[in-house]
Amino acid sequence: MSEQSFFVDTETVLSHSPTPRGHNGFLRSIRQLSILSRGWKIAIIGSIDASCVFTALWLALSLRLNRLVNPDIHLIQVFAAVAILTVCANLAFGLYRAVIRRAGDTLQFRLLRAAAISGIFVIIVDYFDYGASMPRSTFVIYAFILFVFTTVTRTAWKALTPLLESMDAMTRVAIYGAGSAGQQLLEVLRQNSAYKPVAFIDTAATLQGIEISGLRVFSPDELKKLEATDSTKPLEVLLAIPSASADQSQSLIRKLTDAGHQVKTVPGLDELLLGKHIGQLTDVQPNDVLSRQSVAPDFNLMRQFIAGKTVLITGAGGSIGSEICRQLLPLQPQRLVILDSSEPALYQIDQSLTANQSSVKIDTVLGSVLDQKLVDDLFSSRHVDVVFHAAAYKHVPLVESNPLEGARVNILGTRNVAESARQHNVSNFVLVSTDKAVRPTNVMGATKRAAETIIQDMQTRSEKTRFSMVRFGNVLGSSGSVVPKFLKQI
Repeated sequence: MSEQSFFVDTETVLSHSPTPRGHNGFLRSIRQLSILSRGWKIAIIGSIDASCVFTALWLALSLRLNRLVNPDIHLIQVFAAVAILTVCANLAFGLYRAVIRRAGDTLQFRLLRAAAISGIFVIIVDYFDYGASMPRSTFVIYAFILFVFTTVTRTAWKALTPLLESMDAMTRVAIYGAGSAGQQLLEVLRQNSAYKPVAFIDTAATLQGIEISGLRVFSPDELKKLEATDSTKPLEVLLAIPSASADQSQSLIRKLTDAGHQVKTVPGLDELLLGKHIGQLTDVQPNDVLSRQSVAPDFNLMRQFIAGKTVLITGAGGSIGSEICRQLLPLQPQRLVILDSSEPALYQIDQSLTANQSSVKIDTVLGSVLDQKLVDDLFSSRHVDVVFHAAAYKHVPLVESNPLEGARVNILGTRNVAESARQHNVSNFVLVSTDKAVRPTNVMGATKRAAETIIQDMQTRSEKTRFSMVRFGNVLGSSGSVVPKFLKQI
């Protein structure tokens, strides 16, 4: 895949040169009109159309008579009557209901029809003879001139709209990728005043320097120069290459982020096929820049392990424990017993699980794994079949500062739950451990290594319970992960 290119909007030419104060003041004055109520806008456009009628009639009559006409009272009466009838007809036919900046090709046809109807009004008004004595052929010339005038006024407003919206845009964006996805994204962004497209980027030398959809093509090497054109507003790079593979996207994102650019991505091809829109931008996720490929779980295998059974999850309110709960719920266990010592965390996971309106019964237990009696009662009263033991203190600095409490929960808590599981003949017990238990260099890793040793010992003394362990690395986005801290710093 060739990294695709970088284009600049027609507005970019304006952004490259300083805007004169008078020009900027004029745009701000026009901008005030765009925020008026719909009623005021209709009144203004109606007044403009009436002015166009007066001017078009005078010009048509002057062209027909081959001289500049000095309107008398009779001509002014005809002009006024035609203007009133034209504005009323436009209002009745819904011409003023159209949003000019969003109007499509049908607007031209509607303006032509309105001009023709207005020309007929000239014949009708002149028929009543106000003393104007206008030549009959004047209405044809008038209708053509009126169509040109009304088209020009609306085209001018439509052309001004991007400039007006860019005055309020908070973020300038450059689209990386000049293919169909990039061009579609540009059309979406032009409907959104929160973004101001300023460039497309592409590495293809054949595209650099030309314009596509009104945007000029730049080389990726010119990105810094584009960013420096306006230091008051940030420049974001929107990666619009949905056909790129994961490795290609990771390489490009890493290159852009290392250069200090803010990056957002459009959905990939698989997400587009599932109904996502090209304009659904997302921030770059940690997985996008790490050399890790996500591994999908084998739900068929898990369902055999879980379906129809009573499952206990300790530390269910934590980031890992709560995710285990969410993963297990669709596998249809008979009952989920969720245990945690944190009331707010337990409440949140309970609300999250019950919101799924599942038929699975959920038992919420507030307590600590250090409470041996509570743990024994849970196993005897709920008839637990499977245990996922995720309760632990895992923040390295906090456990380092509180080693005794870390040891109590991570070691003694694990022993309490594992011993009760063995005594009550639970079929499977899974300890959620950490890679820091491998040659531990801190208290947290040492306590988890001790917990693993307890589970290994339990396995040697157990006849019916299968004890197993799984070691997690840094779980991205978990409460013990450094990623949220990094994102906050960024």
